[in-house]
Amino acid sequence: MTGGSLCPHAQLPSECKLVGTENVGGRTVKKWDLYNPKGFHVYYWIDENLGITMRMAFADDTTYQVTNLRKDFISDSLFELPSGYKKVERQFNPCR
Repeated sequence: MTGGSLCPHAQLPSECKLVGTENVGGRTVKKWDLYNPKGFHVYYWIDENLGITMRMAFADDTTYQVTNLRKDFISDSLFELPSGYKKVERQFNPCR
């Protein structure tokens, strides 16, 4: 999102609009209508506080929705290397 809007990233920014605010899964989200150049609308329900799409709906009635979302603490230890492993820095080679 740019400046709180999906429109700068849409294929047709001039056909993108904020529809309003709704509740999805107990979260307050903004609903966006993006018109696809192939002739159909795609709707996004965005939770700006979490920075995720909570729901997405396509013109052919296909819908994706986040369910059972919870915000929780994740210990830094989950991101530590297991015993016996070592971190190896990757060398950048621009010729590959």
